[in-house]
Amino acid sequence: MIKNIIFDLGGVLLEIYPERTINTFKSLGFKDNAASDAFFRTQNIFSHMEIIPKSTAFFCAAMNSQFTVSLPESRIIELWNLLLGDFISETIEFAKILKPNYRLFLLSNTNDIHFEVYTKQFHEKFDFKLSDLFEKVYFSHEIGLRKPNPSIFELVLNENKLNAEETLFFDDMPDNRAAAERLGIKTIAFKTNDRVSVLPEITQSIVL
Repeated sequence: MIKNIIFDLGGVLLEIYPERTINTFKSLGFKDNAASDAFFRTQNIFSHMEIIPKSTAFFCAAMNSQFTVSLPESRIIELWNLLLGDFISETIEFAKILKPNYRLFLLSNTNDIHFEVYTKQFHEKFDFKLSDLFEKVYFSHEIGLRKPNPSIFELVLNENKLNAEETLFFDDMPDNRAAAERLGIKTIAFKTNDRVSVLPEITQSIVL
């Protein structure tokens, strides 16, 4: 019997469009496309951002090291935030329906730049804080762990005394779901930016 539900943020509660940022960054021109791709991959720039608090300066410096023309931090931040879409009202309402009967948690790989934008956006749209929807929220850049590291799932389970077999996890990334499943957590696969209404298996796992 499911008693606890862990929500991912990007792609589940919040629309994300990585191609917007990727294409815009590419249009600005890199010194060497192949070398820049290798740089971001080997240095794990985007992954590091998600486990480093206050990573803005680090990220902007890394981007500027690869651009043909140096950009001000404000411009890089603006382009980075193009990735963020709108909150998915249907899924937010679904979570609100679940809240009286289930323990709800949020577990997100994120960074301080995006965090500032979407928390403000959520409050303006729904007139309450994103954190108020959940018993507890876990943001990777605040705790220094990111999915699919099993330690982040163990942290959520242990801190809140959750039984893995009674816990359901919504995420749009297969690697994240697989890591949770290895710990005994049940999962439901979202396609990025899907609506809950297109996932009939939810009604088989949850009593509304």
